[in-house]
Amino acid sequence: MIGDHQQLRPKVETYSLTVGAGLGFDLNRSLFERLIVGGSPHAVLEVQHRMRPEIAAIARCMTYPALADSPAVRGRPHVRGLASDVVFIDHTQPEHEDAVDDLGRISMSKTNVHEAELVVEIVRYLLLQAHEPNQIVVLAPYLGQVKLIVQLLQAASSFPDGRACARIEAQIGELDASDLLNLDAAQPWHELTERSDGVRVSTIDNYQGEEADIVVACTVRSNARGQLGFLGKDDAEQRVNVLCTRARFGFILLGNARCLERAAVWARLLAHLRASKCVFDGLPVKCSRRHVLRNPKELGTPANVRAMIAQGGGCTSPCEVVLDPCGHRCALLCHPWGHEHVHCRRAVRVDCRAGIHRIDRACSAAAPPDCHHDVVERCDAGHPVVRACSQPAMRNCRVCAVLRVAASEESKRQAQLVRDEAAIIEGLATRAFDLVSAASASQQMAADDHTRALDVLHADSRRELDALAHRFEAIKLARHRAFNAQLDQAESDAQRDVAAAMDKLGHEARADAARLEARRADTEAALQQVAAQLVQTRQAMRQVAEEDLAERDARLHALHHAVEAELHADERAFFEAVAARPSADDTARKLEAVRASAPRETCQICLDELPLLDGVLCARLGGHFVCDACFGRHVLAEASKQEFDGDVRCPCAGAAVGSCASGSYATLEVARHAGMAAFEVLNKRRLELHEIALVQKLEREFEERHAHKLAEAAQLASDAGEVKQATDIIVETILTLRCPRCRQAFVDFSGCFALTCSRQGCGCGFCAWCLADCGADAHKHVSACPQAGARRAGELFGTLDEFAQHHAARKRARTEEYIDAHVRPALQQRVREAALACL
Repeated sequence: MIGDHQQLRPKVETYSLTVGAGLGFDLNRSLFERLIVGGSPHAVLEVQHRMRPEIAAIARCMTYPALADSPAVRGRPHVRGLASDVVFIDHTQPEHEDAVDDLGRISMSKTNVHEAELVVEIVRYLLLQAHEPNQIVVLAPYLGQVKLIVQLLQAASSFPDGRACARIEAQIGELDASDLLNLDAAQPWHELTERSDGVRVSTIDNYQGEEADIVVACTVRSNARGQLGFLGKDDAEQRVNVLCTRARFGFILLGNARCLERAAVWARLLAHLRASKCVFDGLPVKCSRRHVLRNPKELGTPANVRAMIAQGGGCTSPCEVVLDPCGHRCALLCHPWGHEHVHCRRAVRVDCRAGIHRIDRACSAAAPPDCHHDVVERCDAGHPVVRACSQPAMRNCRVCAVLRVAASEESKRQAQLVRDEAAIIEGLATRAFDLVSAASASQQMAADDHTRALDVLHADSRRELDALAHRFEAIKLARHRAFNAQLDQAESDAQRDVAAAMDKLGHEARADAARLEARRADTEAALQQVAAQLVQTRQAMRQVAEEDLAERDARLHALHHAVEAELHADERAFFEAVAARPSADDTARKLEAVRASAPRETCQICLDELPLLDGVLCARLGGHFVCDACFGRHVLAEASKQEFDGDVRCPCAGAAVGSCASGSYATLEVARHAGMAAFEVLNKRRLELHEIALVQKLEREFEERHAHKLAEAAQLASDAGEVKQATDIIVETILTLRCPRCRQAFVDFSGCFALTCSRQGCGCGFCAWCLADCGADAHKHVSACPQAGARRAGELFGTLDEFAQHHAARKRARTEEYIDAHVRPALQQRVREAALACL
């Protein structure tokens, strides 16, 4: 059996039947745990390959004190954007006391809105730091908190400029989906299980046995009474163990430390985190570009973290990266993402669409914006008007509108006058017709009475027409005054608009001039700053050069003093030797006496007969004599030859002059007889030959060492490849227990040595002792397997220790056989160590 009894126990709905109730039923205690508690022999894995050492330290402190870290986990990357890979964010925001389900009932599942919102903002920040969604998992102890976090993740806002604006996708597991359906059946929770590229949200219990790169977890419980619910029960240690061992790279935990410390397991965890300096008042952000740390207290609320993300998610310094292809510096604050989608907002001066004004356009904009500068022009009637440059030309102005309204009203007045005059004339005509009709009907009306009646009618008509003319004239005069007032007002408004536009144009011109002057001043200041930096750089370089020169002068002075002291010592020794020598006159007399008594020889070159002391003999018996003068010229000739090898030989060595086979002249003889000038030329030539030979020797030695190092590197690479290949073969074929037919690896052992392959379509029955293929049933073979031993003949069952010990010995033996048969002796020990490390 393989397992871990210190992980979560099985679920039992009735608390009184659990281990925590202490009533002895213990239905949630597994068979594995019962065997361990009962004292059954067992082995414990001691090396973990999942977590960074900082996270594994929590497991060592809480549950596994002997747990060791594999060398592979020490190189796991840090969490980008955080100052610590393990973070506990302490807060005092209370939990939500009255959670209600979809039917309006009080739910036992707790929620904490502050923690849920802060978790979502932390996830957004991690995604902003280029972490992939499938690298992040959010864990919560309560199902209600899982539901709240999923809803907040799906409603999370987009990222700032330069990042994709897609919504953050959330995903849940099958078990969580089934539990959430019981909590809220109206939501399509099973749709969230089909996603594979979102941020996983899960309860702690349903995430047992899984792992993720980064785990963001919340504890939910935060109240003044210190109530922790099942987080404070006796079995809370298993749940805390699962919570703290899911992360590979980073672990972020939120909670109320004062409330959690009421339980012993949480108090022990928080003490370790405080000792490790992993407890913060907010999110410990570290700029991934400049490595600047921000104060965690400033990022302890969701709103502050959200504001920090909106600013770019980095430090508060400007980004200042040069954008491609415009060459402007990025105007955003420091941000972790690249600049492929960053739009340059730097204002550049361009011509407006009409080509009249200079306006500001965003560098990344394709076309200039609308120009809002005022343009002074005339309408079709010649009146002055002011319009925005981006607006179309005005064909009618306010003066034109006043004139148009006045003309319309005048036409209406004339039409009304005509209608009124027609009405008066029509009334007078009716009265005249009535008068004529009355006169015709009454023959007795006198002519005078008829004339008076007509006069009265004429006077009335004149009076009414005059009254109508006076009334319309008064209306005309009033309207004329109003029209003149409106026209004056319109012209005054137009003049005022023109004056304001001209003032505005003048102000804009002055502002442009001031802005240009400020830009010129900024440019000059920047140039002066660059010049000052150049001066400082030159001064620093000059100071370094002066320091180097001073150091060199000091070394030269020291060398000069040493040489001078040595020279003085040599001079003293020389003078002492000179003082001990005979005088020059004595030496000359003795030399002349020796020369006079010395035999005379004929020079082989000039044929002069000279004393033997005035020349040199070669080394052969009865050697050739050469006088000092001829010998000096011979030395110069030899030293000037291209093929000169450093030795001066007899001038009669050539075949044409005697083929003298004597060796070369000794250096002392050359110095004594060749003269100072010839000897200096010879020494210079010998020094050149020595330098050439030394360079060639060094080159040959370097090439030999280089070839040797290459051969060593190639051999090491070849040896490493052979070691890895042999180790892989040993691990795959010997150390890994496999089905003999389909080669599927197996790790389960239930006590019966007659095994059956669980792979679909295989069904191979094989012996757990020798791993032999026994067809469909291995029981008969197991009872008589020779590797089981005589004392176990006929037995089918055994203990896990027997199985482990047998296969450990079998693996070692087969490993040694393979190494002896297939691995070179020089590499056998290395392969043996690598294989034993994997055993």
